[in-house]
Amino acid sequence: MNKIGRRRKRRTGLLAKAAVFSLLIFLAYHFVTNDLASGILYDLTGGELGSQSSTEQSNTRLVPPSEGVVIVTFIDVGQGDSVLIQTAQSNILIDTGSRIHNEACFFSTINEMGVTEIDLLILSHPHEDHIGNAARLIQEATVHEVKYSTGSYDFIDTRTWERTLEAIDEMSTLVTYAQPGQHRIFDDVLIEILGPIPEVMNSANNSSIFTRITHGNNVFQFSGDAYEEAELAVVRSGSLHEVDVVMLGHHGSSTSSAIDYLLALDPTYAIISVGYNNQYGHPHTSVLSLLDDMDVMVYRTDLLGTIQAISDGQYIRFVAER
Repeated sequence: MNKIGRRRKRRTGLLAKAAVFSLLIFLAYHFVTNDLASGILYDLTGGELGSQSSTEQSNTRLVPPSEGVVIVTFIDVGQGDSVLIQTAQSNILIDTGSRIHNEACFFSTINEMGVTEIDLLILSHPHEDHIGNAARLIQEATVHEVKYSTGSYDFIDTRTWERTLEAIDEMSTLVTYAQPGQHRIFDDVLIEILGPIPEVMNSANNSSIFTRITHGNNVFQFSGDAYEEAELAVVRSGSLHEVDVVMLGHHGSSTSSAIDYLLALDPTYAIISVGYNNQYGHPHTSVLSLLDDMDVMVYRTDLLGTIQAISDGQYIRFVAER
């Protein structure tokens, strides 16, 4: 990562926080007056982007991909994870969220973003809140490849996982198994698999796939629901480096986000995909305090809805639905 660009991003931290505070005041006013119209996006570093044209509103509420730009959409699936990475020509999906918590939002967002084919579907681990919509997606869209961890077989035996495997068989979808060191290029996006590390694959969560995505100078890190033990194993592997955006493991739970892991990543932004007022108390206060101490800007789907990171290869702009 460009160190000059890195320092520039750090200096904008306080300004970004002030902007988010102003944004929350602005949103509160709109909620009270019932004036939050669909078709309006909010730039998380600069307030309202403004209403889209009527033509744009009929097609999408969100920013579509374009040449040279990569859109990373953190879909608001409630208590679960789903991230869509789009180039102008390719669609990569990490997890599909939960059928139970927000199936409708997952499929409406996929449709809204014009996705009919998935080049690569990464299932971080086979818990329902991460793979709940996978079977239906595989049956209804054209999914060219599914990647999951071999540990998925050893620790999970649920009907949701069975349905997923049945859909893969039914559609004759290519399956590949995640191993550290794998990498693929889609257009100008590099996708790297950093884990799981075999020595710590002792549970479904610790079998989660660690994925790094690089677009130019912009870097994103994902880790499913991996616990601190798995995070530290990846740290010891020596494969981590600074990133711009980290999606926090396990929805901001204190079981994840080990200090050494976050220090190795040194992120500027953290995304937490989490259900509003969820029964687990996610994200945990200790994790939020650690991020605050590290001067990391936090964006949460329970507060902002679906969040998009728009990368031009040099800078990242964030927009959200509310």
